[in-house]
Amino acid sequence: MKKLVVEGSRYGTLQVKALAPKEQWKYIDKGHAERCWVCICDCGAEVLVRRSTLVNTKNPKCNNPHPPKCLKCGETNSDNFYPRSVGECKKCAIERTNLAASKLSGYHLFIRYKITLEQYETLLKKQGGTCALCGEPPDNNPLSVDHDHSCCPTDRCCGKCIRGLVHRRCNTLIGMADDSVDKLTRAIAYLNQHQHQQAQ
Repeated sequence: MKKLVVEGSRYGTLQVKALAPKEQWKYIDKGHAERCWVCICDCGAEVLVRRSTLVNTKNPKCNNPHPPKCLKCGETNSDNFYPRSVGECKKCAIERTNLAASKLSGYHLFIRYKITLEQYETLLKKQGGTCALCGEPPDNNPLSVDHDHSCCPTDRCCGKCIRGLVHRRCNTLIGMADDSVDKLTRAIAYLNQHQHQQAQ
């Protein structure tokens, strides 16, 4: 099924104005003409564009030189654009990415741990904003959700066996010890023993 071109639609820097008169359609081969549309480019130029160019070309534009311009904030400094970026400056791209990440994290929390982002933030506030294990604040990564693996042995949990929020490294420490209090107690005794030996 062919994609329809509608007046007022945007394709890259082009906005469709109207269907061109039939005599202006461009012939592909003898006896077969392809519909063309009159489009207005962001640079102000009025151009005649084939239907196939509009629907099959990524970010179509006229042949005039086009300085970059962010369609969200109006930024025009080329230094503030990523290579091959069209219509979006670095700042707006980062904001869009962060927004998507925040939505994804909420989805991730519910799928894996059956809690909402609000419940996560409440638990973090209850812990004083720090890791429940070492007491230090979060690093560059958000604190991980730690749960009782005797209840839910996989990476996902029922939401009822969540113990707290911890650093990834702290979560790894517990996991490598198989959630064993005995192993961790022996590890503490081992470290204390060698700490005393170094002090002597």
